[in-house]
Amino acid sequence: MEQIPLHPIELKVLSALEYRQWVDFASIVSSDLHPDQVRRSLSWLSSKKLVELKEDVTVTLRASTMRPPELLLIENLRGEGGEVSISEVGRFHRPSLQRASG
Repeated sequence: MEQIPLHPIELKVLSALEYRQWVDFASIVSSDLHPDQVRRSLSWLSSKKLVELKEDVTVTLRASTMRPPELLLIENLRGEGGEVSISEVGRFHRPSLQRASG
């Protein structure tokens, strides 16, 4: 059997699988392995056909109660007759408007 060279991070991830059929992502991430390192090593191990990955994704969307800063800026401009200098944008006293003005 041909030996496949493994990165030290791959070895750590494989050791988390020792004596188990499967393990969830959170249990692999530890103080010495960051999530991005685990993801990368799982990708490498999968491409080497040493592990099989099963991914479950849950996405939850909800409407925001905040209005986009750009829309607030436009509304304030309309209230000011359509003209306001950039230096006056700060008087609206909303951090989101100041971000929208750049």
